Amino acid sequence: MPGSADGYVARIDTPSRPTIHALTGLRFVAALLVVLSHFPELVPFTAAHEPLVRQGAAGVTIFFVLSGLVLTYNYFDRFAAGVTAARAFLWARLARIGPMHVVAHLLITPLVIAYALRPSVLSWFVNISMLHAFVPTKSMHLWNIPSWSISAELCFYCVFPFFIWRVLARVQRRHLPSLGLTIFAIECALFAAVAVVLERALTNRGKSPADVRAVLERVKFFPGLRIWEFFLGCTVGAALLYWQRDGGTGGGLGRRRNRNALLLCVAGAATAILMVPSHANIGDTGLLAQFATAGLYVAYTPLAVALVAALAWGPTAVSGGLEHRFVRAMGDASYSFYMLQWVFVIVVNDSAIKRSSPSWWSAMATVAVLLVVSLLTHRWVEQPARRALNRRCSGLQQAAQ
Repeated sequence: MPGSADGYVARIDTPSRPTIHALTGLRFVAALLVVLSHFPELVPFTAAHEPLVRQGAAGVTIFFVLSGLVLTYNYFDRFAAGVTAARAFLWARLARIGPMHVVAHLLITPLVIAYALRPSVLSWFVNISMLHAFVPTKSMHLWNIPSWSISAELCFYCVFPFFIWRVLARVQRRHLPSLGLTIFAIECALFAAVAVVLERALTNRGKSPADVRAVLERVKFFPGLRIWEFFLGCTVGAALLYWQRDGGTGGGLGRRRNRNALLLCVAGAATAILMVPSHANIGDTGLLAQFATAGLYVAYTPLAVALVAALAWGPTAVSGGLEHRFVRAMGDASYSFYMLQWVFVIVVNDSAIKRSSPSWWSAMATVAVLLVVSLLTHRWVEQPARRALNRRCSGLQQAAQ
């Protein structure tokens, strides 16, 4: 390892490349999409708004793509020639996601015990160990439900150094689009295969279409189905690095008008995804029905890739808003915001707010409280714990030398 252990861990945890501030703001927008979709009892949505609420899951797809791009943007050079830095990298990522995961899990434990259907002790340990995304059973997802994506991210982090070393570093720049298309094709094929097999098996056992969708909604948590979003983000990150090394000039996304046009296309495609299920007779069974419900993340994957790429390449019509000081601050605190949301969901479900008529005022007040709590926990829990864990890693490495 180059340099001292302390300096090395600091560099692993603090990337040297300039921060792309629009992507920081995008993290908050993605987290907000997920949070609002989890507050159906609080936000006064009607039955007509149900398709809109369902789109909140797109926030997780944005997270996965964004994670792959940012990690590749910052750490590509460190893993292109080998994975000797993988151990320090993984420790830094655990220091990043572990503390708030544990805090949120401990906060939600008494609430789940009080209101859930007898969760098992084993499921508690599987969840706090961040392994529950690998066990797509209902009993394993009764605690901090949104944390399944953190369990999946942990898997992505473990694979990331090897993906850079063995795949991205060996792919020539001109072949990156082909790699991206191949990755997306694998994502589509895997979900299609799982959906067909499960639907046939469950239908033969007398299960209803609603039962099939419920099972698929849990099975789609499995990292093997979702890592392709992360890999696509990695591929875009590599393309961004090549473009910057060429001086950041040229056509394509190098032109602002092209980036704005791409964002308009993303908005149009997202609107189509929202409207089509409501106006097309897709039915309750069959592969198309599964793609329109549990597999909706597949449809959102190319849109998330285009959105993240447009914002990463340079200024756009929306970059100013995403780079606003408040939005960036919430982007920094978006992980706390995301991890604490289910505590608020459970409290709201058992409060007088649920029993009264929901209003937009009560919804905004609850989200505002969650925002304030997230900012505080980010500053006083998340950041100090991360620094302490990285210092601990540094001390262990120095003692071993």
